[in-house]
Amino acid sequence: MPLMPIPLCEELSALEQGLVLAALLDPREDASAPLERVTPTPSGQRSADAYGALRERGSTERRRAAVLLSRRLFSPVPAHLDQVHPSWLRHLLERQPPTVARLVMEALPSAILDRLGQEERHPEPLDVQGWVRAVLCRRVLGQLEPMPPPLEPGEEITLRALPRLPAQHLVPLLCDLGLLVLAQLVSRAADPALLESVAASLPVAMRQRFRRAASSSLPRLRDTASLLGRTAEIPIQERLCRLALQIVVPTLAPHEQRQLAQRLPHDLGLIALQVAPSPSGGQAAGGATAADLLRTALSWSEP
Repeated sequence: MPLMPIPLCEELSALEQGLVLAALLDPREDASAPLERVTPTPSGQRSADAYGALRERGSTERRRAAVLLSRRLFSPVPAHLDQVHPSWLRHLLERQPPTVARLVMEALPSAILDRLGQEERHPEPLDVQGWVRAVLCRRVLGQLEPMPPPLEPGEEITLRALPRLPAQHLVPLLCDLGLLVLAQLVSRAADPALLESVAASLPVAMRQRFRRAASSSLPRLRDTASLLGRTAEIPIQERLCRLALQIVVPTLAPHEQRQLAQRLPHDLGLIALQVAPSPSGGQAAGGATAADLLRTALSWSEP
């Protein structure tokens, strides 16, 4: 059963949602004061903005938001767990003792178990008290960042919306972004022989787009050798994703970075978590931004 959306809170992290809930449950008419103590931080400011907007909507809307936030935050299973790539769940469960892993899996919806490939189901659940199972679920699954809801049909794809794309669409889009980054790096060298050499190393389906991007008027990215990740053993699609993550990840808030990582296969997601913070927030030398490249990559998929 899909989770009901929480007004003004869906894009907040679990910590920020907790701050909003604490303010909503405060018996005072205006509970802005506790939030003001943390508003110098981005998390505090986002929480204060959401709480202020909910206050303006009236008491009924505030009560509804408080109920939904309570259910969401105290649930043994993180929000929208079905949006996490199965490899992350497998990684968590494989590190648990067998009995703990079984108790946690018995609490998961059947749709998630299907994605995990759990064909063999135990006919009867283990006989433990509910609070024990809930504590174990929070301990194990609480290591994951709660996920945002998936994109609605027709909703605009922006950088902040990337964690809401399913992996089967996200990975190809990151490949296209990486192809653009690579093209801009090669075009900076102004060496036709190098351009053709790189093009020849790409899958045939990518070569035309690569050449077009290398000769386009997009501002050129900084020529940083570390971005190229020239490791022959790594498949070209993964190398292109790595390039894209170098410029996409710094544009996202910390909880969005973790959500993006959890949308990807585990090994690739770990790379996203290792991207160093950028003071330019995704702005590359020469003026090209991650948003510029995203718009171009999305235009490639248009008819």
